[in-house]
Amino acid sequence: MLNGDERSALTALRSVVDREGISNLLSVYGVDTARWRQLAFDVLVLPEPLAGFLAFFTQGGALEPSQAHAVFGDATHVLQALGIFLETHNGITLGRLRLVWHLGCLVLCDRPGPKVTRYHGEDSFALARQILSISSPGRMLDLCCGVGSQGLLAARLGHIVHSVDIQEDVRKLYEVNAALNGLEDKMSFRCADLFDGVESIHFDLIAANPPLVPMPQGLSIGIISDGGADGLDVTARIAETAPQFMTANGHLILQGVSFGGPDGPQLAKVISPLISTAHEVQVFAIYREALADRGPFVEGLVHSFMGTSAVPDEVRTRYIDTAASVECEYIYSWQLVARRSTEPRCTIVPLYVRNKELWVA
Repeated sequence: MLNGDERSALTALRSVVDREGISNLLSVYGVDTARWRQLAFDVLVLPEPLAGFLAFFTQGGALEPSQAHAVFGDATHVLQALGIFLETHNGITLGRLRLVWHLGCLVLCDRPGPKVTRYHGEDSFALARQILSISSPGRMLDLCCGVGSQGLLAARLGHIVHSVDIQEDVRKLYEVNAALNGLEDKMSFRCADLFDGVESIHFDLIAANPPLVPMPQGLSIGIISDGGADGLDVTARIAETAPQFMTANGHLILQGVSFGGPDGPQLAKVISPLISTAHEVQVFAIYREALADRGPFVEGLVHSFMGTSAVPDEVRTRYIDTAASVECEYIYSWQLVARRSTEPRCTIVPLYVRNKELWVA
């Protein structure tokens, strides 16, 4: 848990971010990759000191130590001790971190790159939009919580949040983000494997952005991405167990990436346990791409293996072959919403018919 000095330093950091207009700018850029490319250009043309602060909070830019102390005061030393600020030969930086806007919350997370462990991306933003649709606050379970993005939003909406992640090394940044947003009294973190971290509590909302990238045998880009050969290993475990922990009016929100045929993603191992426990399931198939087309999503996957021993053509072939082994030729991004019903059924909503973005429908 953070001490009083650390919480005060994070309050001072938030005050600077708001006062200097960084919060407003970040709300415009969101997390869309194209917009962040625009941000890199805007840093070059914005007036000082705004440009310097924006580079500091988003792109690894440095502040002169004297400038950092003038702006953040005594909080500078506390934030250094917390590992948020790093002193380098170029000056004070955020190290690997960046600050992003998450539907009204500010989140410190890793900048994009290989082997990221403290993640926030476009899929985080997509899951948040579904959480916004749950109008009545209650008790929320945030599985695979990472740095706490979804829990922050839920707490801001009035939920009491229990968060679980298997990575102990995200705990500090989770607590930092809770304090940065003044929500630490509504949020708690436990390091565990999914429901092993939950006592006999029932939740009004269970949400998860689990490891979801299909990972053919012999390939790996780290625990936060590895969803098993079909992308559904962790997601299916959640779907099997979640009904035991949901209130009568509770909702389960999941999202993932998986192989499928022309009519939708192949999700039987996720949907079946929910139907068998009397749930109505809606699957929003957001994006579809033929693996053989070497489209932007597949090429993005290939690019993610840069820095490993995997050869690009080998990665493409393994994805195509793995999908073909289960009679699939497409890869989908999707979201699932389930709730109890007297008429359990599954409906697939083919948003990909009109949508060309991986996570933005």
